[in-house]
This record gives sequence, C-alpha cells and structure tokens, in this order.
Amino acid sequence: MRRLENDYDTFYFLNKGELTSPFIDSEQIEDSVRDIYKEQVKKMPNANMITGLIEFVHSVVKNRIKFNANNVNKFNRTAEDVFDSRKTIDANDYTLLFATFARQIRIPTTCLFAVEKNKIQDIVTRTDQKEVLTKSFCECCFDDQWILVDPEKGFINYEYNPNSISVLEGKNKEKSYAAYYRGLDFGMKQTMEELSSFEKRKCKGLIYASSVDSNYSNREYV
Repeated sequence: MRRLENDYDTFYFLNKGELTSPFIDSEQIEDSVRDIYKEQVKKMPNANMITGLIEFVHSVVKNRIKFNANNVNKFNRTAEDVFDSRKTIDANDYTLLFATFARQIRIPTTCLFAVEKNKIQDIVTRTDQKEVLTKSFCECCFDDQWILVDPEKGFINYEYNPNSISVLEGKNKEKSYAAYYRGLDFGMKQTMEELSSFEKRKCKGLIYASSVDSNYSNREYV
C-alpha cells in the first residue's frame, strides 16, 4: 500500500463517506474539540487538535466492545448509528466517529483497514465465514504531514509505514499490521460474512504483492 503524500489525497479525504456522513453541526464539534485540547495542554504540552478529537470521541460513547464479541451488527452501522446508540461494539466504531468529525473540522482523514501480518495466511485459508480480524486506523493530514491515529487506543504515530504498522498492545507486547484497504470508510454497511469474504480476498492480494516484491528484490541485474 502506497504512502499518502499528494494534493489529491488531501482533497479527496475531506469528503464524506457512505458510513461517515456528518450528523452534528461542524462548529459545535470544533468548539468542543478546541476546549478539550486547551485543557489537555495544561498537562500535556504536545497536545493538539488530534489528541483533543480522540478524547472528544471517547466522551460521546461508552466502550462496550468486550461485551459484543459476537454481535452481528459490528460492521453494519454508520457513524450516526454509533453515536445514537452511545456505545461502541467494535474498534471500527471509533474509527467511523473520528473520521467523520475530523473531516468536519477540515482535517483530511482516511479509514485504514489492516490485519496482523502473522495472521494473513490463516485468513486466506480459513473456512469460517463469520470471523473478522480487521483492525481499523485513521490517517490524518495534520501540520502538513500524514500521521497514523488509532482512535480506539488513542495513540498517534508520526512516522509510519502502512505496510508494517507496529502497535504496542499490553505490557511489552507488540503487534505488526499490514493495511489492506484505504477509503472514506467501507462504502456500505456489511454483514460479518460479507466483511469476512472481503478481508479474505484482500489478504490474498497482500500475499501476492509480498511475493512480487520479494521476487523483484531478489533479481540479479548484469
């Protein structure tokens, strides 16, 4: 997956998606985020509008992910649906809200979907059509650079590689993810079976791309 860099990327990712259409007044969001950010600066000098937005997202919903491991509606909601429910049932819910609000306050933002690199082969060969292992992130163009944001965990990476995203989860436990799809969002509400099939298809593409890159790098030129 290519790195984001050009003017087209910045322009395109200010658009709304099917699942990330605005539903709250933009000025209200910006005022709320700015107030949070100003409070954060008192304790955290490197706070900015991104950290403020992360906290704002967490303030409008309650985390109910661990109670919804088998919820069939995990990927079948819009950002507005998530907000109206006042609870998140999957990490993707944080991504939808963050992307929606970020674009409203003029921060170009993607939804970036990835899987653990050591699970790619398992995803391709699995037969369970209800299992989904996707982890979602956001990429934001902020202060003239693209950065990676995990809206659920609250971390920001200023120098990231979409093909190898390192995430520290738990004590000294690092996971490495490879992004397989970037968009305004998934484009439509999906059932677990539909997303499982989509995830499997994209992971086959990751294996193919990795094989091509490996063959290319191993060539000898005379």
